[in-house]
Amino acid sequence: TLTFVKAELDQRPELPPVDLSFVPLTSIHQLTTPEAMAAHLRNAAALLSPGGVHVIEATHPGDLGPNGVSRTEWTEVRGDKTVDARFRMHFDRLTPARIVPTTLEVVCSAKGSPGKSRSLVQQGEWFIPDLAGWKQIVSRVPELELTAVLGDFRVDVPFDHPSAWRLNLVLKRK
Repeated sequence: TLTFVKAELDQRPELPPVDLSFVPLTSIHQLTTPEAMAAHLRNAAALLSPGGVHVIEATHPGDLGPNGVSRTEWTEVRGDKTVDARFRMHFDRLTPARIVPTTLEVVCSAKGSPGKSRSLVQQGEWFIPDLAGWKQIVSRVPELELTAVLGDFRVDVPFDHPSAWRLNLVLKRK
């Protein structure tokens, strides 16, 4: 049986133990301290059955450097409606604590309605640990074991491979 449950990152959903949990699309970075991430991992461990797996899709730490991907832009068109989105990590303002300011801009418009577009600008801060930082955070949760660190959604692309573009952490409940 497959059940999808949406939950806040800092809360444990009231469910019986599960075999798999997943944090997609770099949303883990909304937790802006190592302590908050460790609390998240403790909640994940409490939710998992023994042998269960928790997967975190995170930003590759290499994206915080000058050769990294710090901007993403996309457009979605459906009928006469258009959504333009731009996301940026301001790695030039990265703090020693690995906090990076972020900006998300979204503009929604419709053909035939000039001047009636709607926009949203959201400023935020993300905490983006490097691999050593992730290992340190995981070590605070003895119920979990880091079993794989991948650089893509394919198991044959390790974290340090030149084509790595994500940091996917695979944790197993002991």
